[in-house]
Amino acid sequence: MTRVAVVVGAHHAPGAACARRLLERGLDVALIGEDRGDGMHPGELLDGLPQTAGRCAVFPADPADSASFATALGRVRSTFGRTGVLVTCVGAGPDAASASGDAGPGATRAALRTLFVAGRTAAGDMVGGRWGRIVNVVAPVVTGEDAWREAQAVLAGVTAFTRSVALELAPFGITVNCVAPAALSPHERPSVGPAAPHGSGVPYPQAAADLTEHLVSDAAAAVTGQQGYVTGRLFAAAPRAPHATSDRGTGVGKR
Repeated sequence: MTRVAVVVGAHHAPGAACARRLLERGLDVALIGEDRGDGMHPGELLDGLPQTAGRCAVFPADPADSASFATALGRVRSTFGRTGVLVTCVGAGPDAASASGDAGPGATRAALRTLFVAGRTAAGDMVGGRWGRIVNVVAPVVTGEDAWREAQAVLAGVTAFTRSVALELAPFGITVNCVAPAALSPHERPSVGPAAPHGSGVPYPQAAADLTEHLVSDAAAAVTGQQGYVTGRLFAAAPRAPHATSDRGTGVGKR
């Protein structure tokens, strides 16, 4: 198993939770994304982790732009080595932290474009090593019938992309799976009314990190093309987003 992971979309709580979990496993984690000005230094993700935790660095780039993402991935290769794990977290609509969050066709296209660019580019690294793990994570949306309907477009795109790429990459030892909130399942009845922060079980970001941790492990080598719905409190506190500060990998830290 390679020790280098790329996390895209760590400004979403599930993405940040997944990044921290991979660091706990000892992987070096590269955070690729745009500088939103509301994130944190990678050292905060490492805070409280054991000495065996991996290193963490931010590589600013537009993950929806092929050239920008490829350049960032090249810097990751120079800093940490070949990418073996990719976790891409995309939003399915406005979340609880952003009452005026992006929604509609533009946001849907951006989310799916990010998924496509990140997956296609990172797979190039994995094919060479004939091993890889790709996990596409869907961030929760504000509950309500309209939000649930809007989220279905992103969820359908993530599902179709995951299944298609899984078939294409299986001969190279690369698995591709996705994780989404159970509340967004097409078989769920959408709740009508204002967002409800309460729910059963652990917070969704933690639950998504739990499943992601399994999917990137050798124990899940035979699992590919699957969609895992997990329950949990959708908007509980989780690690804040990583902060990019320059046009090069920054803030490499190790506990």
